[in-house]
Amino acid sequence: MNKTFLGAALAATTLLGTYTAAAADGAITFTGEVTSSSCPIKGGDTPGSSSITVAMGSVSKSSFEDYKPIAANEFGLHLGDGVDPSCVNGKVGRLFFDGANISPDNNIKNTGTATGVEVRLSQNGVPLNLTTDKIEFPGLVNGEADTKVTAELIAPRAADVKEGDLKAVGTFTLVFN
Repeated sequence: MNKTFLGAALAATTLLGTYTAAAADGAITFTGEVTSSSCPIKGGDTPGSSSITVAMGSVSKSSFEDYKPIAANEFGLHLGDGVDPSCVNGKVGRLFFDGANISPDNNIKNTGTATGVEVRLSQNGVPLNLTTDKIEFPGLVNGEADTKVTAELIAPRAADVKEGDLKAVGTFTLVFN
């Protein structure tokens, strides 16, 4: 009889625990839109093109110290063209960086021949963690918005810096809210 009671108590506890764990206090519904086009973005040293290039110049490897950014270069990004229907007034654009070009230190990896150097982005003086942060534009006005971003060279370990060319490509996705 004790075995039967113990088995029934264990079954009731298991069912009650399952019911309690499955209880829902609410729900979150995610909505959005997939469009055929995106609001155009331009900037950097090539303001008339959607392929954005920012020249970082030449820097001596002896200039690097561990995690100390150097060679800061502020550049502008322009969202919209004033006529594209996907650039709706009031919407806020955000650039999310993704892909294999993000370093473990959350900067853009250098794939050039120089080693030990990465590109760190900042907005409004705050370094961006490219795995979680985003570049934000103000709300679109007349289908357009501008923002400033700063690119800096940074070496996680200055002793690892070797001479060569710098080429760091950050891929991004533009999202509107």
